[in-house]
Amino acid sequence: MSTEGVPPYLFQELARSGYLWRLHADAFRSAAEKLVAGTPVEDYGKLTEVKTHVVLTYLFLIGLSLENLLKGLIIVAEPKLVTAEGLNRRLKTHDLDKLVGMVKRNEHYALEFDYQERELLTRLSNFVVWQGRYPVALKSIHQTGYHFKPEDRATFDRLWQHLSAALCETIESQ
Repeated sequence: MSTEGVPPYLFQELARSGYLWRLHADAFRSAAEKLVAGTPVEDYGKLTEVKTHVVLTYLFLIGLSLENLLKGLIIVAEPKLVTAEGLNRRLKTHDLDKLVGMVKRNEHYALEFDYQERELLTRLSNFVVWQGRYPVALKSIHQTGYHFKPEDRATFDRLWQHLSAALCETIESQ
């Protein structure tokens, strides 16, 4: 395994590619869908340990998918956030609410998010930060339970289509 990074110009090219952010988002979404197909998330009301972990992993994957779409939107609109050294520190977050705020402040987009979408993004932030990866948070004050609402899948699908279309439209307009 090589310990050398890619040349800076190549890193910038890769990191600024909205297409690659969209492709990565789609990979997480596809993995989440395959997981659901194997063990329906709707069955989590009859929890077994396995189904509990499936729900956690499903929510983690859809959170990562949305994070990639949001970061892709931000970077495509503001390519200066990527330098030869790496991503701007403003992008070093898994807080989906913060990323939505960055997208909404950008003049390139006129995206609106309804209450259900914002609420889902808030809950998914916990899964991307820790709940989908570890049994406990770093601090007790961050430890929360999880809940999956029956309408979450439809809200995720609507939000994903909304963000994906905006990213594709931006890519095509460049």
